[in-house]
Amino acid sequence: MASGRKLPSLAEILASHAFIHAAEGEFFRSIVHKACEDLGIAVTRLRERELEQRAKEVLGKKATQVKQRISVFGKRLGPPWTQDEKIAALAATLILSPSRSSFTGTGGHRAPSR
Repeated sequence: MASGRKLPSLAEILASHAFIHAAEGEFFRSIVHKACEDLGIAVTRLRERELEQRAKEVLGKKATQVKQRISVFGKRLGPPWTQDEKIAALAATLILSPSRSSFTGTGGHRAPSR
């Protein structure tokens, strides 16, 4: 999830290149979330700025080691392996972690079963 700032009015968004990109990101996230809900896929929402703390809570002392391993995946997987992919991989690791029982996520949501 984004930082959590509320987007301004449509007129203000259209007047700012940066706001257009922020709105595009929010649109993408909401569409993916809705599609997952419609398919009965569980969704856990995390704020990027909270990821580091969540990693420490879920992985404990192994958090740094896991982040380092994720960082080098790009060499084997090939490009792109930017910060976005690394963040997504860390979030997936936390969500799929066996110690996830203590993990709640921000705005965590389970889609209804079908």
